[in-house]
Amino acid sequence: MDLLRDFGTMTFASRLKRLGDRLKAEATRLYNARGVEFNDSWFLVAFLLSRNEGLSVTDMADMLGISRAAVSQMYKAMERNGLLVVHTDDRDKRRRLLYLTEEGRAAVTALEPIWNAVGKCTEDLVRETGQDVLKALSDIEPLRLQAEEVDGGFIVNGVLPWVSNLGDDHYFGTMFQINGKNPRKAMALIPCQSEGFTLRTVGPFTALEGTRTLACQFKDVFVPESMLIADPIDDYLPKIRAGFILLQMGMGVGNIQSCINLMNEVEPQLGHVNRFLDDRPDELQEELNDAIDATTALAEEPLNDDPDFWREVLELRLAGGELALRAANSAMLHTGAKGYLQMNAAQRKLREAYFIAIVTPATKHLRKELSEM
Repeated sequence: MDLLRDFGTMTFASRLKRLGDRLKAEATRLYNARGVEFNDSWFLVAFLLSRNEGLSVTDMADMLGISRAAVSQMYKAMERNGLLVVHTDDRDKRRRLLYLTEEGRAAVTALEPIWNAVGKCTEDLVRETGQDVLKALSDIEPLRLQAEEVDGGFIVNGVLPWVSNLGDDHYFGTMFQINGKNPRKAMALIPCQSEGFTLRTVGPFTALEGTRTLACQFKDVFVPESMLIADPIDDYLPKIRAGFILLQMGMGVGNIQSCINLMNEVEPQLGHVNRFLDDRPDELQEELNDAIDATTALAEEPLNDDPDFWREVLELRLAGGELALRAANSAMLHTGAKGYLQMNAAQRKLREAYFIAIVTPATKHLRKELSEM
């Protein structure tokens, strides 16, 4: 008898927890079989510290979206097992920072191939369901930034895991959920030098490290009313979305043009065989020129909120990402073995093209949006 199963959807959360507990137990047995004494419940702390050492319990709780008590329980168990050590912050004696020991780093190195394999298997299982389960889970989560309205502004807390083009003296726009008597969503301009705001590395990435994609941690950050862009955002978003998407076309145009240039560079030596390939440079150049003309035309009225105009923008952005993938793939085939060298521009352009296709709004998001129009 399985009462959790028999009770159906009423026990959905309990069944998920039971499944999670079983997976953790199996993973722990797998680690031990490989000669590594490691409990899978420590995974979050170990993995995060392997990328960002010197974090406090509060830092980790905010970045992981779990309670400080949960982080404390994990790190203390790791400390008892010699995998983690705690040091006092030299700049603030009240803060205790967590670091992996040599044994902890060795355990992470030994277990990362297993974690990668498990991640790949999970991805395959999710794909077999015919639904984007991970995306569905994200859609039911609230905004990552939560705000409390105070005199003259808002106190904001939370973590944004992926924000690009940031530096210590930069500003960026973001949305947050305002709680309280008048709940609503707002958008504001955030200075990276704000008190309580921290930038943390999340890479390294396989390409485009120059985009400076970082995690943004908000800890009681005061956002004054003077920095508001829209409050509430309901009427504002439809006005800016087209211009925002059109700005992304610059990435695609630059990538595609550089791929075409690579193909043209090898034409004198390899043109006699490359002429049998699809997506030749002259064909891609013609498509790129059409995309540039379309972008220029649409950019003349970026505040147009007509549904037909919005559809044209989405279709153009989707075509730009797909053309970047085709151009980068063709550049690899045109340059041949040289393009496969680690330092060759062709393989770098291929990885950059995938960034263009997955950066929000990604190809899958664009197709979903268009299918619902």
